[in-house]
Amino acid sequence: MRAPATLAAARILLAGFATLTAACSRPEISREGTRGSAREPVVMTKVVETEDFSLPLPRGYEDATTELKKDLRELVVGFSRISQRVERPAMILVWKNDATTGSFADATSCLQTARHVLRGHLTDPDAGAALLAAGMVQTPAGKSCQHQIRTSDGVTALTTELFRPGGTRLTEKHVWLMVCSNNDNDADADAACRATLAAFRFRER
Repeated sequence: MRAPATLAAARILLAGFATLTAACSRPEISREGTRGSAREPVVMTKVVETEDFSLPLPRGYEDATTELKKDLRELVVGFSRISQRVERPAMILVWKNDATTGSFADATSCLQTARHVLRGHLTDPDAGAALLAAGMVQTPAGKSCQHQIRTSDGVTALTTELFRPGGTRLTEKHVWLMVCSNNDNDADADAACRATLAAFRFRER
């Protein structure tokens, strides 16, 4: 495993969420949806469980959670694609955030959140970052905010907010963010991301 590259990629993604706390305060106009679903089924090798949720590990990925959490305390789960000769391997990460950052299926708050995340990337050497899409999508946990950002070096990050069905800022303490990063136009990584998201399940409390 290329530990330095994996950790560097995770840190770059985390930087985009640095301004997220106040992201849901002002109404703006949102647009619906992101790119379409994967072309082929993705094979899963095992199910990874935490105290809050479970999700599958796609074939070709390894569970890098233990290593990543040494430096990234906010991380709950981290998968990294193996056997890649690239500087930044494709990754599937799940973060735990305070519920006050969540959009809770509100489309205008979703766009506001996406723009705050984008601002976290608009610093050198990543001044060319762009918001590709932001809107509501259906997930196993219900209707949720999803947005997609492309960095100036061609890395795409697809982020989906996840919260327990029926949850609100008043009833929940946390939301979870599944962030998938890969080189732009990497169809296999995109398929693995979406298949993992489709199999995400909250555990009963």
